[in-house]
Amino acid sequence: MTPARDHEEPKLPSDGNATLTVTTVGTHPIDLDWIRKMLDNLEDNPAGALAFLAGVMTVAGLGVVSFYTAPGLSLLPLHLLAGLKSLPDKVSDLHAELAANRQRQNSIMSRYGTTGGGQQQRQVSDRDRNAIGSLAQEEMVLFHRSKRAYAIRDSCFHQFQFVIRPLQYFPVDYLLMVMIILYLFWATTKGIISIGIRFLWVHLYQFRKAATPPQGLLAATMLLMFSIAGLGYSLIMSVAPEYSMFGSQKYCNNTIALGTRDCSSNQDAIIPCHIGAPLELCTPTVTSGLFFRIVIATPMLGVAFYYLQWAFLGMFLLALLVNLILGYRRGFSFDPLEEEDAAGLNHSDLEDREERSLLHAMNNRTSRESEEELARRRAGRRGQLYTPSGRSGAAGETESGLTGSSPPQDGQRYGAIPA
Repeated sequence: MTPARDHEEPKLPSDGNATLTVTTVGTHPIDLDWIRKMLDNLEDNPAGALAFLAGVMTVAGLGVVSFYTAPGLSLLPLHLLAGLKSLPDKVSDLHAELAANRQRQNSIMSRYGTTGGGQQQRQVSDRDRNAIGSLAQEEMVLFHRSKRAYAIRDSCFHQFQFVIRPLQYFPVDYLLMVMIILYLFWATTKGIISIGIRFLWVHLYQFRKAATPPQGLLAATMLLMFSIAGLGYSLIMSVAPEYSMFGSQKYCNNTIALGTRDCSSNQDAIIPCHIGAPLELCTPTVTSGLFFRIVIATPMLGVAFYYLQWAFLGMFLLALLVNLILGYRRGFSFDPLEEEDAAGLNHSDLEDREERSLLHAMNNRTSRESEEELARRRAGRRGQLYTPSGRSGAAGETESGLTGSSPPQDGQRYGAIPA
């Protein structure tokens, strides 16, 4: 007795043309003959192969648009409406914090008076020494931020962003279309920076100022390239379909005889081209023709285009709701001094990173000073060995190595803040 087979192998007919029909027990037959037809069409028509490849890239681009452009479109207007935080207020706050910090340091040091030679009258306690160290670290962070605030305030961009120079542009439709494309591209970039490169919930790369890995920049460039194809389809099918198909073309819609059109006496009959206009009068653009050819030749890609547009709308509404909730809690305004926050760093992480970098520089300076002190001591010892009387060398060693010095003043530590 022959065992039952779950699948039947396709049989070649006598003419040599195979029909890829797979019959499964208990289900309807699945016809895969359309794959063979599609491959045959691609071999016979290279233009169709390129159109199919462009369709696949458009599907990937629409995925990027749904995942990044939609959140960027919801986040970018909120930041543009809220604007930047006021730099004069930020500078005044930094001045007040620096003044309070230095006043606390001076109040602690005033408890320990100094003698005429610059030595302290009594030893500083451990508690006050730790407090002075913490205040010194806070002073370094505040001074570093004040320098960045003045650099931003004195930059040309900040000075000229309020200058409005109205110019006359013609044609206006070209300008509006370029502005729409640039805005969508800007929103895509904003979404990539805000979300980062990730796979589902796994973060791969985050974007930070002067600290983004090159792999993340390469991945962001590829995503932006794919998004261009998706934005092109969105412009043609959703944003401005008639303008993307025909541009500024117009035709006469007044027929006085069979095949004869005359609008000399009726100028209102000259209307812009639309989807129902005659093809001999209105020529569609190459891009729109390419996308229509893709949809007609491969209906599966057309279905993917349709559902990805709905995914874009759903992602936009979800991101808008999330951004409104987070903006209500944290505020919508953007702080130019803390650009790293947009890449996933919070305020405490930024302070820790600044403190580590500044403490590293201070430790390097301290190590260099200790090496110079050690070299002076060695020179003093060599002077004791080679001079008849080594008292001067010993005295020099005592003065250079054991005598304490008074702490530097405010202007000597980090310099005065520019006014």
